[in-house]
Amino acid sequence: MTERMLADRSDLSLSSNSQGEHQQDTQSINQDREEIYHFFLDLVKNSSPESIIEEFQQLFVYCHSYTRPSVSQAIYNIIFYNNEEVFRSTFKRCCYILVNNWSSNRLYKPIQELIKVLERASSSQETLSFSLNRLRNWLFNFVNSSEYQELQLFASFGSERKDSWSQRYTSYLLASQYLNADNPLEQREIARKLAHKLRLKFKFDLAMYVSRCDRPVRENNLSSSITQIQVDVIHLIKTLVPKHLSSSFNYYAEIFSQEIENISYQDFKKSLQKYFILGINNKNDIQIIQSHLFKKIDSLYAEKNSDKLKFDLCLRTCKRAIEFMTTENNNKPSDIFILINTQGTSTTIVFLLLKIILICKHAQSHLDIRIATLIRYYEKYPEEECQWFIKFLEIFKLVFAIYTDNIQYNLVKVKNHGREPRLNLDAYRLFPQLTGTDLRNTDLTGAQIHGDELRSADLRGANLSGADLSRADLSLAKLSDANLSGSVLDECELTVADLNRANLSGASLHKSDLRRADLQGATLIEACLTSGELRRANLQNAQLNGTLLDRADLSYANLAGANLSHTELHDANLSHANLAGADLTGASLAGANLTHANLRGANLSNANLCEANLTNANLTGANLSQVNLNHSQIRRAKLEAVNLSNASVRRVVLNDTSLKDANLTRADFSYSQLLRSDLSGADLYQVLLRHVNIRDAKLDGANLKRTNLFGTNINQAKVRGALFRENSGFSFEARAVLARQGAIVR
Repeated sequence: MTERMLADRSDLSLSSNSQGEHQQDTQSINQDREEIYHFFLDLVKNSSPESIIEEFQQLFVYCHSYTRPSVSQAIYNIIFYNNEEVFRSTFKRCCYILVNNWSSNRLYKPIQELIKVLERASSSQETLSFSLNRLRNWLFNFVNSSEYQELQLFASFGSERKDSWSQRYTSYLLASQYLNADNPLEQREIARKLAHKLRLKFKFDLAMYVSRCDRPVRENNLSSSITQIQVDVIHLIKTLVPKHLSSSFNYYAEIFSQEIENISYQDFKKSLQKYFILGINNKNDIQIIQSHLFKKIDSLYAEKNSDKLKFDLCLRTCKRAIEFMTTENNNKPSDIFILINTQGTSTTIVFLLLKIILICKHAQSHLDIRIATLIRYYEKYPEEECQWFIKFLEIFKLVFAIYTDNIQYNLVKVKNHGREPRLNLDAYRLFPQLTGTDLRNTDLTGAQIHGDELRSADLRGANLSGADLSRADLSLAKLSDANLSGSVLDECELTVADLNRANLSGASLHKSDLRRADLQGATLIEACLTSGELRRANLQNAQLNGTLLDRADLSYANLAGANLSHTELHDANLSHANLAGADLTGASLAGANLTHANLRGANLSNANLCEANLTNANLTGANLSQVNLNHSQIRRAKLEAVNLSNASVRRVVLNDTSLKDANLTRADFSYSQLLRSDLSGADLYQVLLRHVNIRDAKLDGANLKRTNLFGTNINQAKVRGALFRENSGFSFEARAVLARQGAIVR
């Protein structure tokens, strides 16, 4: 349908509308909306993101569908109905149908493209069509609304671009979305999932930071990933984790909960005020609390003072107390919030909010919404003007991660300085311990639990053979001795998981995250780990024969003694990996990155290392007989006493490499580079050294009997004590030169 036709049709329609506006039945409009919803639900199941975005643009920018004319009519009917709220709710749900699906599949780029489409559409010029002008005016209004801000949050995932400092607190902004019952179901679902994921990530990062940094030598460069303020995180957590139970906030909350049983509402308010003061040492903060907060609490629901305290009244009071300390009108910060944060200490108001949640966990969602409101209020200001507020948010995150999540920090004394008048926190170390669901020895054969939250779960000895755990979060889970044979773990989170001696034979772990996972002695025979993340994983003595590890990241991994025979490692990253004593017979390492890898004593016989990079690798004592090293990069590597007999090493760069005492018999080094390499004492019997560049190479004491030196200038090498006999491609004059250089020429 052309723009001119739309214009003609719009004139008629709008004329008709003037005679009887809104004559269309509401039920008919709802059917049109359902038609559009089902259209996009079908698209996300069967079409590529590119084609979906094109269909979205055609429908909501040009009022036309390529594939389903009934959808074109449906969107036109909604425009003709002339109710912007109906259009907006329809449009929003369509957006979140797409965003929810793409996010679940970790496809963040299409979400960013969708945002760009909306930005372009909202700035489109006017047309001859009244319908298109109305549609684009509605799009313009949407892009300039808070609802569009909410949608933009999801585009920030998978992108390094940060448009505002407030994006560091996205988990709180998302809370206000999933707790709003007026939002589409798809929006609430994705907001809940992503907020949960962000909070778990912070909790995990904090635990990892503490375990790595609370040592005699700290890795201070990690602090920026935990907090945005200049604060000693370790010291702060130590002050929050008391040595004695009687000084903990959990203890205060437990005693308070016992004291308020069967009391009047008036007495409850008095007890609540005393409870708030416990553990607060700053006199200025106490004065602000008493003069501002207590007066407001005293006046709450005065008509119920003599009533017996009930749960709903306790909840309402806790919610109102949260409002007094954050924002009372759901817009601007409260006076108490500003006073304590600017004239007192940020930790005080954080502790007050924590105390409320510890006695009334059902008020947590109300607190999350109020924190989101505060962030939205301050985000319009530059970051440098909001430092005091950012400090509050950072301390809030730390305190609530310690006290309300399933993570326990144990303060253990590691130094004895005798009797000290004050607690010396430097004498103590923090040991984080995460707790999860106990599923030890459970039979979960063939279960489908993909995407479920199993972080830190205890699955030791569990039977998960044939189970579908794709995209499940199993980070920090205990899976030692578990049976995961034939299971599906694609795109699974297994960071720092304990998989000691686990059976993963035949399992699919495509694109799974196993960073720092412990897989010592695990069985992964014929498993699929293509494009997997295994950085710093411990695979010592693991059974990986026949495993698919193409394009996997195994940098810094420990593979000492592992069985990798006939394993596929095409283009894998094995830089700095420990492969000492590993069995790599028949393995395919074509294009692999083995820079700085330790291959000392490894067996690489019949392996394919074509175009691999072994720069600075250590292959001392390794067996590379019959290996294919064609086109490889092996600069500055250490290959002393290596066995390269019958290997194919054509066109390989071995500059500055040590091959002292190596067994290179019958190897083919044709067209390779050995500049400045050390081959002293090496056995080069019947080796093909045709057209090789060996300038400044050391061949002292080497055996070059029957070596083919055709096209190679041997005069440029150091040959004292080297044995030359029955060589081909070797002139009489060259023999004389070598003899003068100390070579043994017979």
